[in-house]
Amino acid sequence: MEEQVIETDDGILLKSAPAFRPTQLDEVVGILQHSGDAVSLEEMQDAVRQGAQEPEVNGFSRHQCDCPPACRR
Repeated sequence: MEEQVIETDDGILLKSAPAFRPTQLDEVVGILQHSGDAVSLEEMQDAVRQGAQEPEVNGFSRHQCDCPPACRR
């Protein structure tokens, strides 16, 4: 990972350099290949809802704070 060194009035700021150059949408449309049927917006929303209800992903709990149960919905 590259870093940028930026001098400021308060000292030096270290900032991660962008991984990619800035691009416009028309430069990247269609860059990823996809085979199969298109997925509807409803199917995508259902998948997000299902994933949000899963208690664990790859062995990690989604919610690890001590807040009240209402927060854990």
